[in-house]
Amino acid sequence: MKLDKRRIKHFTSPLVSFTGDRIIPRGIVTLIMIASTYQALITKEIDFLIVGCPSTYNIILGRPALNRLRAATPKYYLKVINEPEPIFEPSETPQEVEVTLGDSSKVLKIGLAFPTLKKEKMISLLRANQDVFTWKHEDMLGIDRKIIQHRPNVNLECKPVQQKQRIFTLEHNKAVTEEVEKLLEAGFIREVFYLD
Repeated sequence: MKLDKRRIKHFTSPLVSFTGDRIIPRGIVTLIMIASTYQALITKEIDFLIVGCPSTYNIILGRPALNRLRAATPKYYLKVINEPEPIFEPSETPQEVEVTLGDSSKVLKIGLAFPTLKKEKMISLLRANQDVFTWKHEDMLGIDRKIIQHRPNVNLECKPVQQKQRIFTLEHNKAVTEEVEKLLEAGFIREVFYLD
């Protein structure tokens, strides 16, 4: 990038990668960054760490930089937001809303801090899409195993090692047993027997 060496400041804290490798950056430099989308433009000074390691990226923007740019970063796009959305504090006593009218067993809770118009839109959205909610394990249709299936990553050449039995309090043990029974009844899990 042909940076003036005098602009690069000393930086000694190591970066730790997902694999646990530690890299000491060569330095830190402050650059002016311009982020834009249609009808929106933001210019900010952003601190970049200079790292000497192979990468498929020229730069990596972290959360502090994205927060300064006020950028929303869903997986498939990047959008710069001009005005902040109001942040509603959770209310102490949320309003219970029947998703299916007349069925008090199917209830969701909405914070009272929402403005009335937004609250009404939220309630109508929830009621219009009530088919996506499941209230019991048996209501879940499951996922076709052709799409996804969990398989333990096991080397068949290695001898299996049995985990130590975990000891829970009576209260936790009861909760775990109840949850396992629900999953067994719904057919989400099954008991497997191994030879010792």
